[in-house]
Amino acid sequence: TPELRAGGLFQHVVKSSDPNAFVDVSSPQFFAFQWMMNEDEKKLCPGDDAVEIDQRYILSVLYYSLYGDLWPTCNRVHASFKTSCESDDRRWLSGANACDWRGVICNDEGHIVKLSIGESKRTVCVSRLSSLLVGNSDASFCLFIQSK
Repeated sequence: TPELRAGGLFQHVVKSSDPNAFVDVSSPQFFAFQWMMNEDEKKLCPGDDAVEIDQRYILSVLYYSLYGDLWPTCNRVHASFKTSCESDDRRWLSGANACDWRGVICNDEGHIVKLSIGESKRTVCVSRLSSLLVGNSDASFCLFIQSK
């Protein structure tokens, strides 16, 4: 049932977030969970691959934290202002594997090893972002910094 799915997924993702964040209906965590429950074409269930659930949830929190609907390229299909993208599978929060989203680089096991978000030549990287996020302690998180 939808209620069992919601309860099971909540019990899974709450391990990655402060439980109080879900009470705030304007928080990225709340939006990410709502996306997983209502819009994510994957329709993941509690018994599905835990790494995939973690990665999709945490990437969606990142997307909403960084105002992804306003990104100049490859924002989500359901954004009020849909930007250009080489294909809908490359869009963030698409039904494709998260490793296919633009700027998400994964290893052969499907674990995220690098994120590149933005369009510039200056890059800031933080190593070992989170073994929870990627199942890989050698992952890097990179943001391209726009410079004018």
